[in-house]
Amino acid sequence: AGAGAEPSGTAEERLRHKVRAEVGAVDRPLIVSVGRLAEHQGYDAALTASRAWRHFEPPPLFAIAGEGAERAALQRRIDEEDLPVRLLGRREDALQLLAGADVAVLASRWEARSLFA
Repeated sequence: AGAGAEPSGTAEERLRHKVRAEVGAVDRPLIVSVGRLAEHQGYDAALTASRAWRHFEPPPLFAIAGEGAERAALQRRIDEEDLPVRLLGRREDALQLLAGADVAVLASRWEARSLFA
């Protein structure tokens, strides 16, 4: 790189930091899943798993991008059990969310064609 040129990766790192800051995971691990909030997606099992890591220091944040019929039930469980999970709703920036994640989770029980994977 010539004088004054940005080091490679700088734009990617800025995007990663921005995504992580937006979802509240700047200083903690970020786990991301993308999909419809439907029973077969397995988010109930993923929420159960999140109970195990809520006492880690710092606790990872599990962020789920998507909408669906199970949203209210999932949110109620997140609130009642004080789980380190955020439902992000429908997102147009799913690829950026995945790029900002430390881990991506596909918890579904079945998929005809997993667009996420």
